This record gives sequence, structure tokens and C-alpha cells, in this order.
Amino acid sequence: MPEVAIHFAVKNSLGNRSSIWKCWANMGNGKNDVYVTNRAIGKAVKTSLHESGSWHIAFDSRFLKEEIQEESRLLSNRFVDRWSRPAEIGAGCTLALRIIIPEDTITIPMRNTDPNSTVWISAPPSGKAVEIVLLLTAPHFKTLGWPGRDTMGAQLLESFQIENGYRCWIVYYVIDKPKMDPRKGVPTYFKSGKRNIQKSRKYRAVIFSESKDGSRILFECNVQIQMTS
Repeated sequence: MPEVAIHFAVKNSLGNRSSIWKCWANMGNGKNDVYVTNRAIGKAVKTSLHESGSWHIAFDSRFLKEEIQEESRLLSNRFVDRWSRPAEIGAGCTLALRIIIPEDTITIPMRNTDPNSTVWISAPPSGKAVEIVLLLTAPHFKTLGWPGRDTMGAQLLESFQIENGYRCWIVYYVIDKPKMDPRKGVPTYFKSGKRNIQKSRKYRAVIFSESKDGSRILFECNVQIQMTS
């Protein structure tokens, strides 16, 4: 199925990057939905912003059939979060999603296999983070430049139009790194989880949160895993 898509990530001068994210819409199927995923977990979890206003973050049903243990709670509920489209922040403009990438998570070596279409954001200074914002604007929305340019001081990453005339904008700016307490726990692996963990040394986590304005926030974080026998 044809699609319009934006791949984006943050990179630094040392040749390292964050995870690569993808925002896309399928074309020609009569649906006007927008999707977002972290490519490292793209076959497992994605954010779906449906035209109906019923939005969610959920595990992919095909992935679950292949990967989960039979006793997993995910068999009965694959949804991480469900919410209704937030109120507009201005006439014809909805702030849909935020992605926050702190400077100290930019640790993945860049590779020749990274998508050539990736749009790169320069890493912020130490102690800072890049906040990436996804906005949806209606056909009647009018702006000089791009939404958030004046009100947020945002830079434009990219935008694309979907079939109903709405436009998806991705903008970004630098913020102070959010304060997050370290957490410890015992991971629950999917069937291929331990094999994939052993192949990699740059572990990622995505933490989901809710903003006061009703939008959702995705935090990209580092994870340390101690393997036991």
C-alpha cells in the first residue's frame, strides 16, 4: 500500500544517533489515519491517530500472536493507552503527540543501513533534550511558515498532506532535560527477546505519559540490562 512518510532522528558530532522514528499515513485506502512508531520496536508497538478521533498506543496483533507467551495478559488487551483526540490549541490546529529525546540517549552508532530518507536533528547541549511535536491542521488552517514557529519558537522538520486535506506537521525545539528518577525492575521477554538483547548493547525504552493538554508524550530512554544465568 502506498504511503507518505517521514523518518527522523537526533544525531551528534561523534557519529551516534537516537532511535529512528517514523510518522506516516497510508494513501489510497479511503482512510485518513496517521501513525507513529519507533523503528526499533515498529513491528511491536505503534501510535495510531485515527480520523475518527479514537486514538491509541497498542501492540500489533500479528506480533503478539508470534511473540507472546500464552499466559500473557496481552492476549486479552493489547492496548497500552486509549484516548480521544484533544481539543484544538487554535482554530484548525491539534497538538497530537510529543516525543522527547534527551542528549544522553544519543548513543547508537550510525550505520549505512539507516534509511537514506532520515531527516536529522542536531543534538542539543548536555543537560538538554529535543522535544519533537506532531501537529495536525485542518484544510482551513492558516499560518505564516508553520504552526508553532512563533508561539513555541519551533523549527520545522517536515510536513505532509493526507487525503482529506489535513496536514501533518513535525516541528522541534530544545528544552531542559526532564527529571526522571531511575527505575529498576525485572523485564518480561517476548519469545525472541533474549536473543535480540544478546545481540545488542544499546538498549532502548519508550516511556508513555500524558500531558495536561490531553496529548501524549513519548520519552526515549536508555536502559541498562544485567543478564543472569
